[in-house]
Amino acid sequence: MSPRPSLRELSSVSVGGANSSSGGSSPIITGLQKALNFTYALASFTQNLHWNMVGDQFLLLHPILGDQYSGLFDDADTIAERIRQLDTFVVVDLAKFQSDSGIAVLKAPFDTKTQIKQLVEYHQKNIETLKALEKQCSEDLETQNLLVDLVTKGQKTVWMLKSYLR
Repeated sequence: MSPRPSLRELSSVSVGGANSSSGGSSPIITGLQKALNFTYALASFTQNLHWNMVGDQFLLLHPILGDQYSGLFDDADTIAERIRQLDTFVVVDLAKFQSDSGIAVLKAPFDTKTQIKQLVEYHQKNIETLKALEKQCSEDLETQNLLVDLVTKGQKTVWMLKSYLR
């Protein structure tokens, strides 16, 4: 295992994006923007499910989904702030959020259990994306730590939703 770089070495790592003062785009910035797009689309999907679900499980799922979409919007904000910390402007394009994520627009009425299964699949896809990006961040420990935290939260959400579905 190679030693972790020092803070001095980390401060010299260039991770600026296309809209940064350092110029050029990096895979980390591109990956963070994609993670932001997916997370924001996932938060919107979850919020729509929260608002429009009906049935005998409403009282159980409504507050859980509310906590989940609030947490996802917080995660999106954290990702966007990390992009800014890397001296790059955040691209905010709602249509791109959806197209990049591949998350379908949820149209009510719908079968809640089917959409919870879909929500699990979307979370799993997000986790895979975050893990792939995390592997590229060996020289950017702050971004790497952020991604590990987001993966851990996503895994807990998947576990909880799968437990409900059993």
